[in-house]
Amino acid sequence: MWEFWIDRGGTFTDIVSISPKNQVFIDKYLSVNKRKYNDAAVFAIREKLETKDSEPVDSSKIKQIRLGTTVATNALLERKGAKTLLITNKGYKDIFAIGNQKRPDLFALNIIKPEKIYEKVIETSARTDKNGNIISDIDTDYLRSEIKKAYESGIRSCAIVLMHGYKHPDFENKIAEILKEFNFDYIFPSHKSAPVIKITGRGDTTCIDSYLTPVLKEYTNNFINELLKGNESKRQELIR
Repeated sequence: MWEFWIDRGGTFTDIVSISPKNQVFIDKYLSVNKRKYNDAAVFAIREKLETKDSEPVDSSKIKQIRLGTTVATNALLERKGAKTLLITNKGYKDIFAIGNQKRPDLFALNIIKPEKIYEKVIETSARTDKNGNIISDIDTDYLRSEIKKAYESGIRSCAIVLMHGYKHPDFENKIAEILKEFNFDYIFPSHKSAPVIKITGRGDTTCIDSYLTPVLKEYTNNFINELLKGNESKRQELIR
């Protein structure tokens, strides 16, 4: 059976293929070449299996495909991630812009801050103390109203980051359930993305999760769709 080891970069895709006879092939393709193929990795696999574009790939001939990619890294650097909603505690909408105030040059007067990756922030009244005792409950009517506006603006991915959420996740879970009512495609409570104590690190990780996961999901689904074109049962098995 064939094995494929793929590094999909922004410019080039490198592929190491191992044949059933243990022959090793090393190939390099342009990652994007619309005149010749939709996906360089799929093109390389089809070429090695001698499969025509009109034919489905015989997955029984493939032992494994290992795929690494810089798609997410490039999306972050170029600010081409998914439109993201951030839901956090009332009074904390600027906390991730402020961050922990670490600076590469302590005495620089002209501080260049990184561009925010979330499109919109909703502040919720939900708040617990460090022991999980409720200080203020969720104003569900207000939250639903604001979530609806975000959804109508085209946002489908949301990061939920609440104080003490890593230890007491009830409010984050309740907010996630409300988001599901509006059919958000991607919902990331911080206690699942990064269950750590400090809100800035936890929030940054959760926002990046919300910002980049849709991009990666789109790429992997497109890869599977293209690779298993014509093999519907196998395609449905792999796409989640």
